[in-house]
Amino acid sequence: MKIAKFTYKKSSGDTSERAVIVLVEPSKFLAGIDVTSFENTDKLAEVVKKLNALKDSYVQMVNVITSEVGQYKQFTAANISNQTDTYVK
Repeated sequence: MKIAKFTYKKSSGDTSERAVIVLVEPSKFLAGIDVTSFENTDKLAEVVKKLNALKDSYVQMVNVITSEVGQYKQFTAANISNQTDTYVK
C-alpha cells in the first residue's frame, strides 16, 4: 500500500500535515473496462453483476476499516505540496 505524506492547504488558507493511505490517485484519464464490443448483449449484464459485487465488497471493507481507524477523505491535488511516498506491504 502506498502512504503519501504531504502538506495540504485548505480553501480557507489553513495548512495541515497529512498522512494518507492512497486508494485513488489523481488522474486526467477516465479509466474503465471497454465494453464496446458487447454493450448490447447478455455478457454486459454478467460483467456488471460481477463488478457490482466486487465494488460492494470493497466498499464494505473500506467502511469497516475507516470505522476502526479514521476517515475516508478526498484531497484536491492542486492543494498538495511536499509529498513523499512510502510503500508498506
